[in-house]
Amino acid sequence: MRSGGSVGSAGPAGPGRRRVLTWLVGAGIGAGAAAGLTGCGLRWEPGTVVPSATPGPDDTARTGQIATTLRIRAVAATVLPGTDATPTGGPTGSEPSGDPASATVPPRRSGEAPPAAQTLAATVQAVATPQLQALGADPDAPDPVVTPAPEPATALADALAAGVDDAFAAVTRVSGPLARLLAALLTARLLQADELAAALGSPTPALPAAVPVATTTRAAGALQQLLAAEHAACYAYGLLAGRFRAAGDEPGVAAALAGLALHRVARDDLADRIGARGADPRRAAPAYAVEVAQTAEQARSQAVALEQRLAVVYAAAVADHPADRDLAVRGLVRAARATRSFGGPIEALPGLADPGSVAGADPSADPGADPDADPGAAEGAAG
Repeated sequence: MRSGGSVGSAGPAGPGRRRVLTWLVGAGIGAGAAAGLTGCGLRWEPGTVVPSATPGPDDTARTGQIATTLRIRAVAATVLPGTDATPTGGPTGSEPSGDPASATVPPRRSGEAPPAAQTLAATVQAVATPQLQALGADPDAPDPVVTPAPEPATALADALAAGVDDAFAAVTRVSGPLARLLAALLTARLLQADELAAALGSPTPALPAAVPVATTTRAAGALQQLLAAEHAACYAYGLLAGRFRAAGDEPGVAAALAGLALHRVARDDLADRIGARGADPRRAAPAYAVEVAQTAEQARSQAVALEQRLAVVYAAAVADHPADRDLAVRGLVRAARATRSFGGPIEALPGLADPGSVAGADPSADPGADPDADPGAAEGAAG
């Protein structure tokens, strides 16, 4: 994962204090995400697929998402100037290397898509390579033939939206590791659609509505882990708002306070869900060790790193806790969008990157947390 900075303190955490990143990469989260699938038609690990004689739900979902990714790449080619939509055995147009940062756009000509839409189209082509590799497909496979639309950028927006819907529907039907990959894939498409909507002045896309389900019979352990991560995020954002204010960065203050508000809503929603399942929501620790940002730029980097870690936590929950996949997918999307709001990159597969060497601890069994602590006390720095 590309990290913009370190949020956790490098020193040891004393009693009652835990590194913020430790809470976001708990050892109890993500254990099932590394295992291959068996008994569902294929053996699957990221980038490696061995089909069996009897196709299962994972086979169907994987092949469908490969086709969708190829189609999106083909439609993206029509947005770039001087390209057509004929299959070429790989990306067309500006031939991005797979690194979104390397995506380049030829000069604009009259009647073509806005430069920002062209840049996004080049990025879509670039990220398709690692996405196809993760799905076990050949990234040099030919794109389907696509007839250029009168408004190619709008056609790309429609293709991305359809890709989000398809992957979202498939997430509930497949096994853990593939669900995690599809959640990352739909999140990447949604972020790309966000960028395209901004370029075209159109409404920001949204995930499909959640399907109401009974929750009282589900175990609350998975939600307790997510709640622990949200407690830590609230604390960190309170401090980041203070750092931005000290640096005189009012846009940064506003962004940090908006992030804090979102995480408080997520925290309270998780607490309500846990209570509905007959358990007591875990409380926040009295404090968390957070490295002090010296500049507004460092504070932004810390916010990016924080949200990238949260994306990893939520993506792992997609794999490990099928009963709560809808909630986990929405948390992944929220974290990825927040990453972008602080200047983070458009990643090919948000939440799937290696969380790094930060020490892990089970957030549901913290011996240093004060059971009587006020969850809001750790946010006083927000002011």
